[in-house]
Amino acid sequence: MVPRWVLGVIAVGVVVAALDVVVFFVAHDGTPPAQAGSASSANLVAVIDSKSNRVVERLHVGESPTYVVAGYGGAWVLNKGDGTLTHIDANKRRVLETTPLDVTPTDLTLGEFAYRRAKQVFFFR
Repeated sequence: MVPRWVLGVIAVGVVVAALDVVVFFVAHDGTPPAQAGSASSANLVAVIDSKSNRVVERLHVGESPTYVVAGYGGAWVLNKGDGTLTHIDANKRRVLETTPLDVTPTDLTLGEFAYRRAKQVFFFR
């Protein structure tokens, strides 16, 4: 004969497993599938005010923006799709220039402590 405590442990295990299955299906059933961004949102960088945490501007940059670094009064966006580097004026919130690169970059960086000095945060989409 099996001890009662073993049957209790098995019963608790079955209940926990059943709850996991229910939670999994309920959570996934209520989540809409991911959708691709619209053409109007492609190749944009969002300027977010760090005090209000709100998007204050959207700027068009090169194709497939990948990395953004900010500091020294500006932000630089690496656009891997067309091999360009976009320079943004952080104070005026406008693109200063987009420069073609003669190399295939894999990363982008700016001087030490640049992120701490930036007054705005830039995100790409």
